[in-house]
Amino acid sequence: MDVSVIMPAYNAEEYIAEALESIISQSFSGQMEILISDDCSTDKTPQIIAQFAEQYPDLIRVFFNETNLGCSANSDSLTRKAKGKYLAFCDADDIWIDQSKLEKQVRILNDNPKIGMCCMADSSLINNSRCITVSEIPGFFLSLSDLLNSQGDVINSSIVCDRSLFESMRQNNTWFLNHNCFFDSIWAYWFSLHSNVFCIKDPVTYYRVLNESDCRSCNPQKMFILGKRYFNNKLHFLLYNSVDPILLDDFINKEYDRLFTTAKWEGEKAIRGTKTFKLGKLLISPAQALRRVLIKDE
Repeated sequence: MDVSVIMPAYNAEEYIAEALESIISQSFSGQMEILISDDCSTDKTPQIIAQFAEQYPDLIRVFFNETNLGCSANSDSLTRKAKGKYLAFCDADDIWIDQSKLEKQVRILNDNPKIGMCCMADSSLINNSRCITVSEIPGFFLSLSDLLNSQGDVINSSIVCDRSLFESMRQNNTWFLNHNCFFDSIWAYWFSLHSNVFCIKDPVTYYRVLNESDCRSCNPQKMFILGKRYFNNKLHFLLYNSVDPILLDDFINKEYDRLFTTAKWEGEKAIRGTKTFKLGKLLISPAQALRRVLIKDE
């Protein structure tokens, strides 16, 4: 088996059929299997999955969890069942837009043994409207420093990686799995230390961004909390993996400044929203206006 495509699913009835069709339509010359695990969905996702499995019994393997595992554990449960040399990932609400996606990425990995992960530049479906950001160069390598400074976004549904390296990573990063934060960013950090991470220019995946998705909320408070969570995850990874102290120091300084600035702004915003502040403003504003007039007259 050449590639195992991993698809965790939860309440994705609106999108999962399109996601599966985009994988099935791949013009891949090698052997492929699709592994889907439904994490106790409460909508019609299980029925849709079952229909596809019945239609493609030699291609799709389906698993229905008895209890909700959470996204990280659900995805990881599938990687443990995979048979392919490489793992590819597609979230149930994303789509592969290039029919030659797997062919291109597997060729890169086969031709360059030092590359352990192949991903792509940012490309999104923002509220179902397409938005593409493409680099002007054919492709580029992402270092750990690039990834930490968000100079290269790793899109989960674009990743194709070496399964044996993924298994080694799992053994060395059980903390993330136990805390349900074993996801694409952590994978990319680890692969950048133990192999090369190559980002192709061509957009091959659409990552769906909804108004209140976990990573792209319109709520500043929610995004601040998310930023702190990412900071904790990154810091744990850096400390646990004993990276260059200079890189660690640079990361902590930049992240602290960013979080402090955001927190200060959020604090001021909260204060300005209180009744006391608004009442004070009503009382002070006329006095300030009169003072400006008097100063001008002098």
